[in-house]
Amino acid sequence: MDTGSMFHSFQEVLRQRGWRVDLGPPKTSADLPTYLLFFSLDGLAFTQTCIEIAQYPLPISLITKVARDADADFVLAPKIGPTTSSELRRLSINHADLTGRLSLRSPGVVLEVEGLPGGNSDGVSKAWLREHNKGRSIDLTSTKTAQLVFCILNWPKLLAAPSRLIADVAGVSLGLVPRTLRHLEEIEMVHGRRWMGSGRSIIAHAWLAAYRNRLGPSLHIATMETPLLEVLEANTTLGGGFAVPWLIRPRIGAAYVAELSDDLVRASRLRKSESPNVEVRKKFWRSPPAEFLEGPHRAGEQNTAPPLLVYADLSSSLDQREQEAARAYLQEEPELQWLRGGSL
Repeated sequence: MDTGSMFHSFQEVLRQRGWRVDLGPPKTSADLPTYLLFFSLDGLAFTQTCIEIAQYPLPISLITKVARDADADFVLAPKIGPTTSSELRRLSINHADLTGRLSLRSPGVVLEVEGLPGGNSDGVSKAWLREHNKGRSIDLTSTKTAQLVFCILNWPKLLAAPSRLIADVAGVSLGLVPRTLRHLEEIEMVHGRRWMGSGRSIIAHAWLAAYRNRLGPSLHIATMETPLLEVLEANTTLGGGFAVPWLIRPRIGAAYVAELSDDLVRASRLRKSESPNVEVRKKFWRSPPAEFLEGPHRAGEQNTAPPLLVYADLSSSLDQREQEAARAYLQEEPELQWLRGGSL
């Protein structure tokens, strides 16, 4: 299923406001164009499953049925009148149209917009859930914060560790740890050094949305070629498609290294090539001590990246095959069971 006819117009309206929305994978089983949207608004990143409804006007009952049948939480239409908008808002259905209307509620954001940018009716009322003097956002535009958040998401027991150990595992400064944990407590995602309710899933989805545009690209070191993937596996930590060979044989897979040294290049038979099959990426994390690990993915037991990072690499790929592998991996990986309830 393609993106329909409205996405790029909607993308341009947001761009004029200084906001960004990127296109994620389509939902091929839907009758109408349905796809994932990656929003980046004033430093806050999150996702929505969008369905395009080109017909206008439509009864509110039909809009609601179409959205819910497609398991979509965001409706995009050519025009949505104020009465319909109010009713959709009451039903907790996020929506936007091509006249500039946008009504959005998501963890970390409450946003109401009417009119096109620069027009006489351009009115923006936004609050990053500060409605009751209480924010519910965390800045994931900082790569170091994103590294730290990744580690406590992937290894939740690490929340109870000393700050110095958390900093060492995440590769960040010691001072960043208490500031980030304190903020997570203030926005009621963490309490008593444990994730609260759906807090882990909420922050994970924001982290995944930010990963593709922030932390992910910052990890790139080089693209190279190796004739022997077995040798690469012995000398690096495999990510993306390389970590799930039973699901996909990627054109280019990820290999994480602490440093791309001459010795590692020789040992892994890496070389520059016009047809690379390896993206060498910075390994920013260290495995925590065994008492902070859970499940089968324990230090030294397998030379692959942590499951959340494998999923992030697959799902953020532009290769449709890797996006399909991401969906399959999310469903089958036991250590991502906590993420499946609000899966992307």
